[in-house]
Amino acid sequence: MPHRERPFFYTTEFEKESLLLRAKATGHGKAEEVKQMFDVLTLIAKENNLTKLLINVEELTLDYSSEKMIDILYHIEQQHLDISIARIINQNEFKNDLIELFAEKHNLKIKNFSCEAPAIEWLNSQ
Repeated sequence: MPHRERPFFYTTEFEKESLLLRAKATGHGKAEEVKQMFDVLTLIAKENNLTKLLINVEELTLDYSSEKMIDILYHIEQQHLDISIARIINQNEFKNDLIELFAEKHNLKIKNFSCEAPAIEWLNSQ
C-alpha cells in the first residue's frame, strides 16, 4: 500500500482573558494553505483583540520551497500585525530557522520554541 501524506489541517481556540490565540497545524502543508491559515488566524486575532498567537507546528510538514516561505513571511509582514507569534516547532525542520531569521531581520515578533512553557513566558513578556 503506498504511503500517503496526511492532509493539512489546523485547529484554533482563544483565551480572551489572556489575549492568547492557540493554533495547531498538522499534516502536509502547501504554501497556499499555510498562507490562508495565517489569514484566518489574523482575522480571528483582530476580531477578538488578541495580541498573542501560540502555534504548534511540530506535526506540520512544509511542502514548499524556502522562496515560497519568504513570500508567506512578507505577506504576514504586510498585514502590520500588532501580534506576537510563538511557534512550537520540530527542531529537525531546517526551514524553521529561516522563519526566525527573517523575523529578526524584519522586526517581526516571531520566535521558535521547542516546548510550550517558555513560549508562553515569552508571549507574556511582549
